[in-house]
Amino acid sequence: MYKQPFIPYVTKRNKIPEIPKTTEKIREALNTIEKGYGRFKIVNKGQTETMGTNHETSLLLECRFCKSQFTGQASEGCFHSYINPMSCPVCGFPNNLIKALYQSIEDG
Repeated sequence: MYKQPFIPYVTKRNKIPEIPKTTEKIREALNTIEKGYGRFKIVNKGQTETMGTNHETSLLLECRFCKSQFTGQASEGCFHSYINPMSCPVCGFPNNLIKALYQSIEDG
């Protein structure tokens, strides 16, 4: 059976900020991940109650770079699972900054 890749649903799309030009500024932006903040901020968790048991059923994430919001949930029939996307579907954070960092190092 073919399983489609998870594509987050964007609920709030913001303007993509300009990528910093210097290596120091790029590293400073990437340090938000290393300081324990994670790639994305959890904005909201939805819950339902079934037979006295709470189930988390939705997850709304916010990109720390562009502040866009998108879902982090996949459903297959009765089964729900959380999928933390590797990068923001709007701006590509943190991959966009990692590519810019490599490019600035190569350019010298």
